[in-house]
Amino acid sequence: MKQKAFLLCLIIAIALLSQFTAVSPILGQQEKVDLEEQMRALGDEEVLTRSAAIAAIGNLGPEAQAAIPELIIVLKTGSPFLQGNVVEALGKIGTPAVSALIPLLKDEKEDVRKYAAMALGRIGPGAMDSVPALTEALKDKSARVRQVAAEALGFIGTGAGAAVPGLLECLKDEDEKVRIYAVEALGGIGPEAAVAVRPLMEVFQEKDTWSLQGRKNAVIALGKIGPAAAEAIPTLIQALKEETASGWTTFVFRKYAARSLKQIGPASLPALQDTLKGNDKELQQTIILKIYGKLGIEAVPFLINALQDEREAISEYAALALGKIGGDAGDAVPRLLVTLKSRGTNTRVAAAIALGEIGPVTGDVIPGLTEALNDDNWAVHQAAEKALESIQAEEE
Repeated sequence: MKQKAFLLCLIIAIALLSQFTAVSPILGQQEKVDLEEQMRALGDEEVLTRSAAIAAIGNLGPEAQAAIPELIIVLKTGSPFLQGNVVEALGKIGTPAVSALIPLLKDEKEDVRKYAAMALGRIGPGAMDSVPALTEALKDKSARVRQVAAEALGFIGTGAGAAVPGLLECLKDEDEKVRIYAVEALGGIGPEAAVAVRPLMEVFQEKDTWSLQGRKNAVIALGKIGPAAAEAIPTLIQALKEETASGWTTFVFRKYAARSLKQIGPASLPALQDTLKGNDKELQQTIILKIYGKLGIEAVPFLINALQDEREAISEYAALALGKIGGDAGDAVPRLLVTLKSRGTNTRVAAAIALGEIGPVTGDVIPGLTEALNDDNWAVHQAAEKALESIQAEEE
């Protein structure tokens, strides 16, 4: 009984709310009143009340533009707790707040300069007009301000290309965190930071000068620069193979190096061929599945070659990668059909899976999989059966 009464009340409330919100002029008027009330609450004696008002204003987004001067006052005079809240609010208001924040980068108070840079970073690409001022802030006497200014430029992204020379200078900063944030920012700027490729390569190479965090950020940044960082392929392959005292650190370098090589694109494929030599199965798996398998049709010739490798693991990974590529891997079908008959169990299973994912791009696929149903190994039989079911479902 109580449940029915509750549901009835809920339905009535939703209906009333729908009627109210359907009248757009009334809704707009209500928002205006709320903003004014929240602006008044910024002067409340209770910190939590002021904090809630700042959050509510931020949630209005650009429509809260009228509150920017009041928020700036809190940013300049409030406690660190409230200053942090204002940073988030101004970030949500966005571009309209940029012109009010730029002068604060030269404020006499360090924390004001820091929070102003932080807010511009929260605004991101919409804060492009602040790039010259943030670039100048990279020379601030406070290391913390320099750190946040570098970070903000990275968040602004491609529109911060003019800051690249200043960020390159920061790679020599006496403060380690400034250097690390500068590396990260160069990656955030992306292709516009192509001039930074060699300095970033040097960051990775200089083990005695740079921390693992800085070197890892350099690997990530090179990938974000993209095809323009092709010169860094040997360095990234070195990162891919790097062995450290910590197994976790080795995994992290390998993960990000693989991602960066993929982001650079097909230019990395020839150089990776030699890396498949040796007995490191985890490295081979990373190269074939995480790079080749994600580079699409350009990787197919290399994978066909890998299918013929005498090492079962290489052949198996190649088959699985071709399956990930799907229909674009049609040129590999003849070799996959040979593999389906002639290799070890795991590789035959992988070949059947791949053929199912590639589909009947040639007339030989379905007969080849049908023949595999007679394979003596149950796992191969199952893989072929599922592949045929998948093809049939696609055709329907």
